[in-house]
Amino acid sequence: MAVSATDQRRYMPACMAMQAAALAARDGQWRACVDAYKQSFRKSGRLDFGPRYHVVSGLCAVLRDEECPTSPDDMDLFEEVIRDEKEHAECRIQCAFTRGVGGDRTFVWYLS
Repeated sequence: MAVSATDQRRYMPACMAMQAAALAARDGQWRACVDAYKQSFRKSGRLDFGPRYHVVSGLCAVLRDEECPTSPDDMDLFEEVIRDEKEHAECRIQCAFTRGVGGDRTFVWYLS
């Protein structure tokens, strides 16, 4: 059965990944937490996903707090979000700030 564009069930995979991130954080499994947040972000796929900022904020907080090392894939996601002019400004700012805190001093700021 196809899910219509207005049916919130289309976000079920993103919500389940978000829950997996919370459970991993509870257990101190920080890399699993980050990976689940990234999965949630990618599975939401749309700007109208209500918890989108919370997913980005959670992902960034774990990495800024140095609970686990930042991977090249993490940095790639930050770059993708920062460069996306359609992305919510607060998500772009979270990613840019986290990337800067993470030590990438060669980063060129794309926010306007």
